[in-house]
Amino acid sequence: IAADNVVVALYFAFLFYLSVPGEADDASVVSHDTNDEEEQENNDDNDDGDDDDNSDTDLGPGAPSLATYLGPATDELARWPLAALVTKQRRELEVAFNWKVGVEAFLEPLHVPAIHGASAHPFVDVTRTRFFELGEHSGMAIPFRDPDVWTHGPLGEIARAAGIAPFAGLDDEQLSHHLVYLLFPATILMVFPNHLLALTFLPLAVDRTRLVVELLAEPAGSEAAATWYRRLEPGYEDLLREDLENLPWIQKGLAGGSLERLALTELEQRIASFRSSVAARLQND
Repeated sequence: IAADNVVVALYFAFLFYLSVPGEADDASVVSHDTNDEEEQENNDDNDDGDDDDNSDTDLGPGAPSLATYLGPATDELARWPLAALVTKQRRELEVAFNWKVGVEAFLEPLHVPAIHGASAHPFVDVTRTRFFELGEHSGMAIPFRDPDVWTHGPLGEIARAAGIAPFAGLDDEQLSHHLVYLLFPATILMVFPNHLLALTFLPLAVDRTRLVVELLAEPAGSEAAATWYRRLEPGYEDLLREDLENLPWIQKGLAGGSLERLALTELEQRIASFRSSVAARLQND
């Protein structure tokens, strides 16, 4: 667990790149919704006149700058307006699996047809996923089955009717794919054209983890927009529950000692890269 903590502590670097989280009322499960005035007040209170580039954030004596730590991921993340986003909902959960088991669940799309058969699978085509490495960080672009999903239906027409459009300046891939990033070692960004989910996995014990989940988007311009964002929350809670019901079983299987080696498919290539990076960090530390 001490070695795990050495690695996972690096995740705090990326928190400077996300918006200021909402106020917490409950230590175990936290939900925070704001209206546009509250969100603007939060932004104003934290606006010191500087621009929003946090790439030179001081992470402490001997630590690299955030831009250095993110390396090639810096330019990739610049494709998204992260500095303009605010927290719509924040939840903290204690879960019964190792932090690395949690991270690895979001590095591959292979589980989607079985675990998310009625939720995510109808919307994405995992067989055409594009994988890419960004140093220790990595990403995958999973195409939507309907490339115009953001122009009609609940994610398109209904969102626009509520005053919510896709982020400005997105390219064709960003509009037609679900992008999922690993910011090594323990931050996952699940990015959609008009909002994102940020998940962080913090080790508590070999088989216990604190999971922090945040829904982030641009400030709501109206009550209709705030309502649309709130309506996302139950769906994501259901989606996450599907993973959380499965991962403790994976933890038990890996801890059982019967697996001599883990065979990974092409759709799980990011897991191999992640494990190599963890091993290298532990060896160096």
